[in-house]
Amino acid sequence: MSKIVLNYLYNMLYQFSMVISPVILTPYVARVLNVDSIGKYNYAFAIVSVLLVLGQLGTNMYGQREIAFSKGDKQERTEVFWNIFIIRIITHILLLPIYYVCVLHQQHCAPILYIMLIYVVSSMVDLGWFYQGIEAFRIITVRNIGIKILGIVFVLYCVKSDDDLLLYTFILAASQFIGNIYLWQKMPLYISKINVKKLDIKKDFINTLKIFVPTIAVYVYTFLDKILIGILSNDLEVAYYTQAEKLVKMLMTVITSLGIVLLPRLSAELKDGKVSILKDKFKVIIAFVFGVGTPMLFGCLGVSEDFIPWFLGNRFQESILIFQILSPLIIIIGLASVAGQAILIPLRLERVYTISILAGAVLNLIFNFILIPNHGALGAAIATIIAEFMVTMIQICVVFKLLNVKLKLFYSLIKNYLFGSVVVFAMCEIIKNFNIAAAEKIALSIIISITTYTIMLYKLRDKYTLLLKDYITNKRTQ
Repeated sequence: MSKIVLNYLYNMLYQFSMVISPVILTPYVARVLNVDSIGKYNYAFAIVSVLLVLGQLGTNMYGQREIAFSKGDKQERTEVFWNIFIIRIITHILLLPIYYVCVLHQQHCAPILYIMLIYVVSSMVDLGWFYQGIEAFRIITVRNIGIKILGIVFVLYCVKSDDDLLLYTFILAASQFIGNIYLWQKMPLYISKINVKKLDIKKDFINTLKIFVPTIAVYVYTFLDKILIGILSNDLEVAYYTQAEKLVKMLMTVITSLGIVLLPRLSAELKDGKVSILKDKFKVIIAFVFGVGTPMLFGCLGVSEDFIPWFLGNRFQESILIFQILSPLIIIIGLASVAGQAILIPLRLERVYTISILAGAVLNLIFNFILIPNHGALGAAIATIIAEFMVTMIQICVVFKLLNVKLKLFYSLIKNYLFGSVVVFAMCEIIKNFNIAAAEKIALSIIISITTYTIMLYKLRDKYTLLLKDYITNKRTQ
């Protein structure tokens, strides 16, 4: 378990580093660039992100799982790696004509899209999926943090006005490319020379397609909302939505990191026939998701009215309600990441995973077209919540049935966290009325809420809180 904990911490840092750059830069960029320019950038990035899913063809999740399966056999791992990497090269090259057509039809942000071609090359040579598969989370974490710090420094030093929008785009894209190239230097340690005759690209190509459908569906409704806001509303609404979404995604990484860490571990254990461990681990996962996610959700609802204007500036008042509506994603997507990514995929239940994602994508598309024309970013936020809730419900219901988890057991696992989180929200509401600066209110809310929540769980004799306490105590005494 200690290795899982360590990998979780590394991967959480890795996931944080993926969003920490835009989050740290958000208050700076929100004040340096015009709101319209921020919306234009995020609109272009949403287009590129959807296209990159076509290039990746589901190889990230599939590759991570297959590398985990072959972790003990270097030759097998080598063959799997080159099969998947060659597929990525081919699909990214085939992506270029589609990319060019998008540029021709989006002239208002064409210069940004041309610079973002760097992301296509960066995605093609990315090896993050491989290192996650062998559970080498430390390597990609250190790489990412270093590169993100470099990007932040360059943005703060070079981007000074709205005229620097293209420079801002280049710095973020180039830093990601450099980070992906860095990972190649350690590859000789993990793979050997390959016999070309042993490659079987066709087999892996067919298998990646099984995961590609749900993967592209996820990205379509993750980024399509921003594209549709830009088409059906305006770039200003895109900015309001994306700034709120970035903050929620940063908080989500605390939970979704667990699913990424568990996928290779459970894949390897299931290959060895250790199916019986799933139910016990799933109970711990549920307790973790609600134990951490529920107070974060209620805390977000409690401090958002002070936090958003303080962090983003008064020009983003409209993002407050959007942020509040999107906050439940912390738990909703957290549950889906562990149910789908950590349970269904290792069990090779891609069909169930695909059905759930497609159901969410269809719902998201329908509600986006209904709500965005009249409600803009607010409508997109509501559509996202509806879609993600559907995805999670399907996956959780299937997992509950597979593992024979009853609702009574589920409630017993989460009741303490729900009660404690309501108290957290009440504390935030009280502090909100204090006649002090916004930064002081936020800091005070966080400190008091964490302290109160922890004490309550301990007094309620919460099983997993006591286990965590014993684990920490034993570590200190060793």
